[in-house]
Amino acid sequence: MEGSQAKLVCEVKGKPEPKVEWFKDGQPVLENQRIKMQFDGETSTLRFTKIELDDEGEYKFVARNELGEVSSTAELFVNEASVRPEFTDKMKPIDVKEGEEARFDVRITGTPTPVVEWYKGKDKIEDEGRFMIVDDEEDELFSLIIDDVRSDDSGTYKCVAANEEGEVAGLAKLTVRDKTEKPVIEDAVLAAPVETVEGILWSSLTFYF
Repeated sequence: MEGSQAKLVCEVKGKPEPKVEWFKDGQPVLENQRIKMQFDGETSTLRFTKIELDDEGEYKFVARNELGEVSSTAELFVNEASVRPEFTDKMKPIDVKEGEEARFDVRITGTPTPVVEWYKGKDKIEDEGRFMIVDDEEDELFSLIIDDVRSDDSGTYKCVAANEEGEVAGLAKLTVRDKTEKPVIEDAVLAAPVETVEGILWSSLTFYF
């Protein structure tokens, strides 16, 4: 497991006492603050005080003296350490007009990759109809897209991310505004011409029943 200690051990016998060496993927292993080598004449140990992902590979132990050499190989696998999910970009409130597209985007880290679910209130949202759920695990980007939003889509939405280490949740509000439309005169009654006869004002009248 990444971050833990590890060691490779090989026992060897020979007279005169052999010289020993360790290789990783064909290259000599060099000691540093994390990697130490020990040999007591019979047992050789390659020790990692805090193992890293890059330490994974094929290791080879070689022992030589004037009469010949022997070797042994082993594979070292390093698993990523489990990490609780965490938002690096949280949900943000959205304000859109009716009929437009609404999109919630979040970025979430975690190992293993968390499972992300979306809710409106207590109702889980499925990837169907006007609702589309997009998971881009490579970029750690998770999205909820609502097409052709309606007034009843307004409300509070929740994103929940979970893995074996735990879960994290975020909330944001979606506000859907009514469409704005150009004023239209639906019914128009045009005034009739006004006539004056012998000083009397006349007008044609139209009656609707």
